[in-house]
Amino acid sequence: DEAREFKKAFTLFCTATRKEVKKSLDLGSRKDRDKVNKLLKERWFDMSDEQTEVWKKWQIWDRLRYKRDMAIRTEVLKREEIKEDGFSKDEPTPVAIPAKRKIDEEDGASGATSSFHIPKKKRPHEWDN
Repeated sequence: DEAREFKKAFTLFCTATRKEVKKSLDLGSRKDRDKVNKLLKERWFDMSDEQTEVWKKWQIWDRLRYKRDMAIRTEVLKREEIKEDGFSKDEPTPVAIPAKRKIDEEDGASGATSSFHIPKKKRPHEWDN
């Protein structure tokens, strides 16, 4: 899962007090978003500096929570990646080196490694034999 983004002080305030603001309105006005948002904005600007400071501290806490969640998510993804291929993303991926082929016993003297090979050139003095 993605880490939930951190929220600003005003957003945290609105989330916490929206229900209270809606309860203070009549049933018809509760669904009017513009009216609810206007009241939330008025309450925010009517707060004292000490009250807004509390929400700013929650903003700092939420930002730290987000950083922690991202660090955990990064570590989990790294571990999952290691489980998939057995190697870390930071480590270079090893190259597969093919195993040496066995030399056929019949062709062992000539050094051939398979049934198909190109013969060595014979020197002119070997043609006589």
